[in-house]
Amino acid sequence: MELKEYLVALDMSDCNLIGPISSNISHLPNLISLTLANNQINGSIPSEMGNPKNLVSLNLFRNLLVDLMPSSFGQLTSLTFLHFSLNSFNGCITPEFGKLTNLNFLGINGCQLVCSLPPTLGHLRNLRYLFLGGNSLGGTTAPLSLGVLSNLSRLDLLGNSFDGFILPNIGNLTNLEVLVLGGNNLTGSISYAIGNMKNLKILNLGANYFTGSIPSTLLHLTNLDILDLDSNLLEGSIPIEIAHLKVLRCLDHSQIRLSGPIPTQLENCSSLSEVSLSNNFISGEIPSQLGDLQWLRTLNPK
Repeated sequence: MELKEYLVALDMSDCNLIGPISSNISHLPNLISLTLANNQINGSIPSEMGNPKNLVSLNLFRNLLVDLMPSSFGQLTSLTFLHFSLNSFNGCITPEFGKLTNLNFLGINGCQLVCSLPPTLGHLRNLRYLFLGGNSLGGTTAPLSLGVLSNLSRLDLLGNSFDGFILPNIGNLTNLEVLVLGGNNLTGSISYAIGNMKNLKILNLGANYFTGSIPSTLLHLTNLDILDLDSNLLEGSIPIEIAHLKVLRCLDHSQIRLSGPIPTQLENCSSLSEVSLSNNFISGEIPSQLGDLQWLRTLNPK
């Protein structure tokens, strides 16, 4: 038996590889894990990449690849880990991704992707980590297809071109620990449905066009570590319910047109280390009680 029939894992990351991926990859029928990260591999992903049917992990992170995924990828139904981030793809996320129903991790950050998300992403019911930030994806932010991915732990859509409202079905993602929707073109009120995400630790909705007041339901997410609402069109005052966020470490409410005083209840957020309230219409004195916050290192009130 030849060596290629024994080979189950191949890691050639950080090897200064250049040129395209060889079509001979199809000659490794028992390959389970392939890592070619941090090289200078270019060209398209060959259709033969869909031939190692037992492939579980594919990592092509940080290369120069173009053309996201050949249709043959739909045959890789055993894949649980797929990392394509930081390549030069310039196209759409194709419907074939929906065939990879065992995926646990999907990373396509910073790849110049366009178009909207295909409804077939809703077939990835085992997905826990979805990273699509730093592209030019558009359409509605939380398509109905994403609202059924109830196992998601991290959802990162940072720095795209999503617009419209956050749909209420996002509240179905009750296992989310990290939700990053900052740097898009979102409008309307911040959805009260986010308050269903009781496990949420990081919430980034900054640099959008949200209007209205800060929903009180956000301030009952008692596991929040980071709350970033900066650079929106919100108004009103900082709700006194912020006292519920006892493990909150970083609060960024800068440049969102808040008014009124800084609530003294902020002293109950005993883990705070960074607070930014700059470029608002905050009035009154800085509460002396904030001096009791032993971890506070940065306070930018105006």
